[in-house]
Amino acid sequence: MEHLIKISNFIHLLAIGVWLGSIIFFSFGVAGTLFKNLSSRSEAGKLNGIILKKLNKIELICIKLLFITFLIDYSQVNFRTDILFVRFAVFVVMAISTVTYSTYVTTESEKLKEKIINFDETTKDMPERKKFDRLHKLYVKMLSTNLFLGWALLYLTSINLKY
Repeated sequence: MEHLIKISNFIHLLAIGVWLGSIIFFSFGVAGTLFKNLSSRSEAGKLNGIILKKLNKIELICIKLLFITFLIDYSQVNFRTDILFVRFAVFVVMAISTVTYSTYVTTESEKLKEKIINFDETTKDMPERKKFDRLHKLYVKMLSTNLFLGWALLYLTSINLKY
């Protein structure tokens, strides 16, 4: 059983690290680079959307792995007296946020991109563009929140690990 807990701890930390790392890399390495270096905002947005879908798949895999490792932790630890409950609550908020922005926000944004067609020639006062910009801001806020919650989850996990 001790071996299972060690493997679970490793997978748990790996999943948090991959989740946070992918958010950090996308936010600070990919998105800005695309929009600064490609000549068209439409092309940058199209490529950005493709990369976001891959990021979302990675995030959803991390959610599944974390859920499984939480189940293993729950079977080993007194849920009411341990920080496990707080860790799980942070995880649930992150998971709900991720599922929301990777499904609803992304789907609605994609529909608007089809209507807008060319961001280089579209004015910001166009109704579809305004709605797209609102969804984009929501996506960024949710992703940023997940980044900060992920750091909290990593910290809470690191101080609570059983070896």
